[in-house]
Amino acid sequence: MNRNLFVLLAILMMAFSVSAELVFLEPTHNRPARGPVIGNDLDEYNDNFLLTRVTGEADYYLSSGAEGDTMCVVFNPVTECSLYAAEMQFFAGGNLEVFVWEYNIEAGEFGQAPPRGQSPESPLGDIIFGPFETQVTGSMDWEPLFTPNDIPDEEGFDIGDAMFVVGFVKTQDDGFPQPLADDVSQRGFCFTWFGGPWTEGYDNVWGSYSSDFNGTIIEIMMRTWVGYYGQIPPFISNMTALSNTVSLDKTCEITVDIVDDNGWDGEDEATLYVRNNFEEAVAYPLVPTGEANEFIGTFDLSDFNLEERDEFPTGWLLLMMRGTKTRI
Repeated sequence: MNRNLFVLLAILMMAFSVSAELVFLEPTHNRPARGPVIGNDLDEYNDNFLLTRVTGEADYYLSSGAEGDTMCVVFNPVTECSLYAAEMQFFAGGNLEVFVWEYNIEAGEFGQAPPRGQSPESPLGDIIFGPFETQVTGSMDWEPLFTPNDIPDEEGFDIGDAMFVVGFVKTQDDGFPQPLADDVSQRGFCFTWFGGPWTEGYDNVWGSYSSDFNGTIIEIMMRTWVGYYGQIPPFISNMTALSNTVSLDKTCEITVDIVDDNGWDGEDEATLYVRNNFEEAVAYPLVPTGEANEFIGTFDLSDFNLEERDEFPTGWLLLMMRGTKTRI
């Protein structure tokens, strides 16, 4: 069986501003390198994976929201899975009700939230789990929303390969608890949804926590643990970030980690595809470096139809990866 995985890399430059409802953490964290949207922490024994939408450490705590407001995140497993646990980080503790929902596809094909109050559709489908009443301490570290011990029979929730939603409803009238959040403005979109009494003044109840996508876009600090029972594709991460250049014939080199739970052997191949705008992609081989799961590849800018201008060449190069796994 052949399994292909594509990753598309693009750079989004966003203006930066801070809403009054976003409060900087003190001290602020150093900005980590941006990573993949989906985690690749692999348990080699039972194929447990960490799914998260955040790309680094927390930058803000969120002061908006009151009793009855819902904050949630849409997750998209790569294949059939069971959901076992969810965790979050909070700046200040309190009581809440935790839910797991099916995703309402009418809210959008990919699960991304528009700016606050701009979605006529709720992301919430049928309830899978909840309401589960619990309390968080506000330790600013990962603490559970629910664990396998909180699931009936500890069997996990059979999600299949569909998108699902994990979130909480505030039950206190003082605005607590207050979650921590990651700044994903550079990415340009988010999967965190926000709705309830707090958004009654908007045209619609649902949207993201962020009200202006020209400003700061956030994801709440949430992660979920799933066990995949379907065929797991390779995971791509830590790909070299190439800098801008004025050279039309530069040779570019990239390294990338491609992790597969069944390992790599002589029958497996990995290929780098480079495309200039909407032209046909050019394929380049990726070869192992000798380090575990690490590959290297090169390509020449002279292979592409780049036009020289007074200051810089025109055109964006989009890098795509394909790892082909052969199963007997």
